[in-house]
Amino acid sequence: MNTEARAANLDGPVTRPAVPTREPVSGEPSPVETPLARIRRVLPELTGALSICAEYALAHAWELRGLSIHEVAARVGVSTNAINRFARRLGYAGYRDFSHALSMELGRIQGAAYALPEPLLAKNLEGTAEASDDPLVVMSRVFALELAALRDTWRSLDPAALRGAAAALAAASRVLFVGTGVGVGACQIAAYRFKVLGIQADWATDPAAVITELHLLRPGDVFVALTLHGASRTVLEPLELARRRGLTTICITAAAGSRATELADFPLVVFTGDESLAFGQFASRVAAIVLLDALVSAVSWTRRDTCLPHVEEVTAANQQLHVAASRRTSARRRRTGALIDRSRGTPPA
Repeated sequence: MNTEARAANLDGPVTRPAVPTREPVSGEPSPVETPLARIRRVLPELTGALSICAEYALAHAWELRGLSIHEVAARVGVSTNAINRFARRLGYAGYRDFSHALSMELGRIQGAAYALPEPLLAKNLEGTAEASDDPLVVMSRVFALELAALRDTWRSLDPAALRGAAAALAAASRVLFVGTGVGVGACQIAAYRFKVLGIQADWATDPAAVITELHLLRPGDVFVALTLHGASRTVLEPLELARRRGLTTICITAAAGSRATELADFPLVVFTGDESLAFGQFASRVAAIVLLDALVSAVSWTRRDTCLPHVEEVTAANQQLHVAASRRTSARRRRTGALIDRSRGTPPA
């Protein structure tokens, strides 16, 4: 069931105009089927060099983007003729046709992380009982789609990666969060919340600051990268350095199979393809923040003997600070009021 259909279960029907497609015949791939989907479909039928090509393409799709047929053949360890036969077996005219289609598919995955809500969000309401000029109708649809995306995210997350990430964070002495774009705010929030738990945590975005912070970490510490499209060099290069330094690496991304997921010890993909292509920017950002909150909660529970007393101490100190500030504000207002009364000749209350 796709995102809109699930959203309909939450808040009324959502309809989408049918897109006519030509049915494939004689095992012919669908014209709308993506390259990676075609590979997964035919992989059980392939043998020899073609099977090797398929397995390599699935495991290293992002590395193949833009490479010539000779470069791909060298990496896979087969002949250029085998690469061409593999592309034709998938239904493409040749390697160039396949390479172009693969680049387009990966580009859509990247761009989806920053996409705006699709125009059909509002158009889907036209001609239905929900159609009106009330903006609350559209806003309710946004909430419904967000809830559906979060449910899909939870179902698609790898339980082993989640447990591993939570355990690594709970055991770390220091944690460094690095992100770009919409991930910067999430990194700031996460670092603050870990500090409240009593865990030394920092965040950085500037490459020079990232490198400096990385060299303060020791094996057993954790490097957390947040890159929604999974291809930012500002994040990928520190990820590679973190691995070389023996740090535990966690990556939160919206692009499954991206280079960032390959570099991370615990890759966490925050939603599935349906949501990334239909509601990218909002679903990815919200899901990433919710996932970070979940990890903070898991760590606080794992280290509750030390974290909870620290949280109580920090909370009490903050309360005292706010009480003192409120008293100063009240005293200042009383003095100001008294001065105004004297200037007006009003007797003091």
